[in-house]
Amino acid sequence: MLTKSKRTLHRVLDLHREIAQARLSRRELIKLGLVTGGSGLLGLGGTWLSKASALDVILPSPSTTAWVEQLPIPSVLEPSALGGPDPNPAAHQFYNRFPPQKTYRVRAEEKPHSFHRDLIDSPIWGFNGVFPGPTSESDGGPWNWTERGQYTDHHYCMARAGFTVPETIPAEWRDASGGDIRETLTTLFFHYHRPDFTSAGVYKGLASMVRFFDEKDTGDETQGWRLPSGPYDIPLMVADKKFDPRTGELVFDDFNLDGVLGDKITVNGKIQPFLEVKRRKYRFRVLNAGPARFYTFVLRRGGKYQPFTQITDNGNLLERPRKNLTKLETWPAERSDIIIDFKRFQPGDKVYLANILPMKDGRQPDRKSTLNPDRVENQLIEFRIGGEAADPSRVPDAFRPFPPIDLSEVAQRRVWNFERGNGMWQVNGKLWDSDIDHTPKQLANPPVQVKRNTAEIWVLKNLSGGWEHPLHIHFEEGRVLTTNGVAPTMAQRSRQDMYRLGRDTTTEVFLRFRDFPDPEFDPSVELGRRARYVLHCHNLTHEDHAMMATWNIVP
Repeated sequence: MLTKSKRTLHRVLDLHREIAQARLSRRELIKLGLVTGGSGLLGLGGTWLSKASALDVILPSPSTTAWVEQLPIPSVLEPSALGGPDPNPAAHQFYNRFPPQKTYRVRAEEKPHSFHRDLIDSPIWGFNGVFPGPTSESDGGPWNWTERGQYTDHHYCMARAGFTVPETIPAEWRDASGGDIRETLTTLFFHYHRPDFTSAGVYKGLASMVRFFDEKDTGDETQGWRLPSGPYDIPLMVADKKFDPRTGELVFDDFNLDGVLGDKITVNGKIQPFLEVKRRKYRFRVLNAGPARFYTFVLRRGGKYQPFTQITDNGNLLERPRKNLTKLETWPAERSDIIIDFKRFQPGDKVYLANILPMKDGRQPDRKSTLNPDRVENQLIEFRIGGEAADPSRVPDAFRPFPPIDLSEVAQRRVWNFERGNGMWQVNGKLWDSDIDHTPKQLANPPVQVKRNTAEIWVLKNLSGGWEHPLHIHFEEGRVLTTNGVAPTMAQRSRQDMYRLGRDTTTEVFLRFRDFPDPEFDPSVELGRRARYVLHCHNLTHEDHAMMATWNIVP
């Protein structure tokens, strides 16, 4: 006979499943009274559970055995035939200047997925039905959704920034298209973006990575910088999950308004996999796919931290590699390419990638404490050292310099306040609302207009108390000028599209907005649709509730 507490537990879990099947948005849950924005309470047959209690009854997940399954390596998406109506050039910017050279087809599909052999398969939503999706600029925005059976075609011209104003770029850094070679991207993250459902969609598997190569970062160990390439260039998508303790099926906490955390950490969709490696250098493209957990990654062997080298920061190469690191803090949606040289280890050795940063809720990590990296529950991957392998790869002492910051280009200083009000998340005192954002009035005259081919300073202020926010600005990489009035050191400098808004933090960012919108873009399209982008918190629960704002670049 079930006790009252166990009956409540079962009802909570069943309710989660029913809501997932009904596809109710979080705003609909609040309207129905199942969740209240102020206190985060869960209504359950006349019984009210606190938010913490709701999480407590769902956790822990069933136990799983570590290091019994191999790390999956995401496949590389291959070009395909178009398989549909020809794209309308007038519907895409710079379509004729940069005509498509390749076509890729990606389907969003529900398929069963095995997170671990000790658990039953769980239905996931994946690009081409897998998690992570196949490895293939912008992942769109909260307007680019399609209903079942529909499709959308996207055109990515893959041109470096500045191609419409080549005269502003020194000749030695100008490519054949007129863009700035110093603005080359490396590793990006694309994911589901539907309003109110972003967190659930990404959590359920609609997430993938993109790798870019160029004249120096060639993907060939015999040319250019000769970075580790081919089978030695491996994406690592890290994401925490939780599972129904009765069935072992993946569950998502729809009632959590702070930030969904799981007690099982997956890498490329597997719980605690192993990877057999050779005694040579590897490039790992590490992505924190969230939806809310922060990590501090360490490499561990024999009770000691092992060094590694960071070469990129959030999709951009550093000016110089950061060598001999032993810790790497990584916020949601952040990406870092790291080089690990396994040559220092012996065949048969085991090396562990572990997390040492505790996090109890979606507010912020507990940086005053440290998890034990030698306890198996804090370890993510077991690297098994194998035999010798030829290693012509190199790590250069320097990559490319960053474009200089010229404050005389600044046309406007714009302030963005990230706040909490009435239990919801706000930007400049407003909740992002898709119904308001899509109105003809707003499309005809967007509220935030950035002038094309100008620069601005954006002041990002965290006014939400003890909460921390990983902020993502779409379209353009920027440079941090100051954080709480202090300029970054040479070692801290980077180009980035993610900005860390710690508790009570104010960050000033320099951004250039070039090229878009296309001057020849269809003039019948409303001004607000021509070059519309968003900024949002990448704790995806905060984005869904509704810490996001729209801005436009205008001619």
